[in-house]
Amino acid sequence: MPLRKLLIITAILFPVNFQINLTAQTTNAPVMRLIEKGTYYMGCSYGDADPECRPESAPVRKVTLNAFEISESEVTQALWSEVMGYNNSEFKGANRPVENISWYEAVEFCNRLSALYGLTPAYKTDKSQNDPDYNIKSDKVPRYLVKCDFTASGYRLPTEAEWEFAARGGSAGKGYRYAGDNNPAKVAVYGDNSGRKTKPVKSLAPNEAGLYDMSGNVAEWCWDWYASYADMSGNNPLGAEGGTGRVYRGGSWINTREVLRNDARGSSILNYTSSTLGFRVVRSK
Repeated sequence: MPLRKLLIITAILFPVNFQINLTAQTTNAPVMRLIEKGTYYMGCSYGDADPECRPESAPVRKVTLNAFEISESEVTQALWSEVMGYNNSEFKGANRPVENISWYEAVEFCNRLSALYGLTPAYKTDKSQNDPDYNIKSDKVPRYLVKCDFTASGYRLPTEAEWEFAARGGSAGKGYRYAGDNNPAKVAVYGDNSGRKTKPVKSLAPNEAGLYDMSGNVAEWCWDWYASYADMSGNNPLGAEGGTGRVYRGGSWINTREVLRNDARGSSILNYTSSTLGFRVVRSK
């Protein structure tokens, strides 16, 4: 029976508060890896000490994070299609990462995936209300309200600090510049080896935490508003209180090596889509 029909039948037969595990029906479920609680130094030192450090990635600051789980690969087109019922990716392939999806779509996916597993959704959205923290004043740009409950059991996007800690290999990290090695060709699908398109996830070696494609293939949406790092030290930082775009990390199939660094960062408006941009999911522990 198709998964979407099964969900409709489930909604009819069971009350709203009934939780059911649909793992057996979710054939492309994400494999999650545990990142233990830890402390690390986020960012890089801009200047002569590190010529490839980008100014937006400085200064270095000390960050402590609670434990969390993160998917070992980017969300695939197979999983996306199963959950969302459509696939707008440019480079089609069941095991390729989904791309051409906006930040809003990634949030919706997380909530739908949570529902499949009977988990409490992490996000609450209100499309009737503009987000006062989204500092774009244009009627042509959707800017509806999205709030995240980081204590919820469901799937969500990683914070920028979580993403970088995971890319560095968590507490097992060896200090590599890219996610798993100092040679990007071993761990990243990028401009020098991609053939101008994505590749199936897990085509190259994982990092120290068992995570694939944290550098390259597609860049990955994060939760945070994009802003200066000045106020992002401390415990479990959630980023700025507002901004004009959300962060993405990791670089993609089209980028040069400096964009693949664990500390490199970019941002875009929330409805932006690109064949270079996808995501992976996390869960709080």
